[in-house]
Amino acid sequence: MFRPDRPLPAYIWPPSLIEPLPSAVIYLDLNHWIGLTKAANDHSDGSGYQAALQVCRIARRRHTAIFPLSLGHYLEVSKVGDARRRLKLALMMEELSEFTTILPRAVVAGLEIDSYLSLHAGPSTDPVNKLPLIGYGASWASGHSFSPQIIDQKGHDVFGEVRAAWSGDAESFDQVMLRRLIQFEREVLRGPDVGAIDDLRRNGWNPEAALKVAEDRAQDESEQSARLDAEPRW
Repeated sequence: MFRPDRPLPAYIWPPSLIEPLPSAVIYLDLNHWIGLTKAANDHSDGSGYQAALQVCRIARRRHTAIFPLSLGHYLEVSKVGDARRRLKLALMMEELSEFTTILPRAVVAGLEIDSYLSLHAGPSTDPVNKLPLIGYGASWASGHSFSPQIIDQKGHDVFGEVRAAWSGDAESFDQVMLRRLIQFEREVLRGPDVGAIDDLRRNGWNPEAALKVAEDRAQDESEQSARLDAEPRW
């Protein structure tokens, strides 16, 4: 528990975590994304966010700041039941983030623990790989890197062969794939149309499972916090 009479220890950035320089990283909680969305749509409740929205847009346009999304954002947006509200929120997030995402905190915590142990117990014989804090898309927010694949009927990745055989040049193929990737990221953030939900569920779509994992993790952390508070030495 934070004690104002005890100074917090200086944070040591893990050497295995690559900083996103030179842009400033501005992480917005969902309530601020909602405020900016209301401001962008001239909602009366968004008047207090008009100036902030203008500053954020300028910073993004000038590349002086990035506004990454996290796994928590994806989960929270998925819980917005009104499809129109969810779409407006997703559009605001896309505009400022451009699907820039931040590593999940479980991964960051692992890198922090590894750095602490290396500092106090000696370097590991099996050092972790360096990871950038900032990446792209929902996969990075989940702690996974993404690489496009085209799987044939035998289960082989034939991406390279398809790219080489493309009727246009390689650059036009890459542009097509980029457009498809952006569309994929949009659909992941916005969620499915109401009319598609039944078909998705019949094919195994279960968004509640991911929410349950997040809720269980929050419960575990709350219980761990109580255990630490009960031990004065910690």
